[in-house]
Amino acid sequence: MKLRLFSLVICLAAITPSFAQQNYSKVEKEVNAHFLSMLEAAEELNNDKLDAGVDDSLKAGFVSNNVYYKDFAKLLSVVKVNSKGVSKQEVTINTKKITELSTNLALVTCHGIANASLDDGRQFSNSFCWSFVYKKINGAWKVIHSHQSAAR
Repeated sequence: MKLRLFSLVICLAAITPSFAQQNYSKVEKEVNAHFLSMLEAAEELNNDKLDAGVDDSLKAGFVSNNVYYKDFAKLLSVVKVNSKGVSKQEVTINTKKITELSTNLALVTCHGIANASLDDGRQFSNSFCWSFVYKKINGAWKVIHSHQSAAR
């Protein structure tokens, strides 16, 4: 159960400073800002902020560790249950690519390592691969689809 939490909560967090230095287009800068905001929410275990960063109106679906969720609300409910007992999360992004598909659509792919500490002192580390589809809706970038999995 904790690994499923790892996948979404860590996905959606600290990012290595080198990513902030890249020369992004306007769309890429905006999407990157949203991505970083979602990582921060994940590290803070702020489920409300995670929920606000997603627009599920298109019902594109979400995949987390080989489980398909037809709506984000179900995935978030699993995350809330699995986050009980997690005291701290940190994410290191090793590689990130933002692809501008149009002026209102972008793809983010990345991989890295997620670390979590539990209230009882146990610690977990997990390599991951993520992809997110972002769409600009009513002037704000939102995640409309994600696929997160543990790296092999």
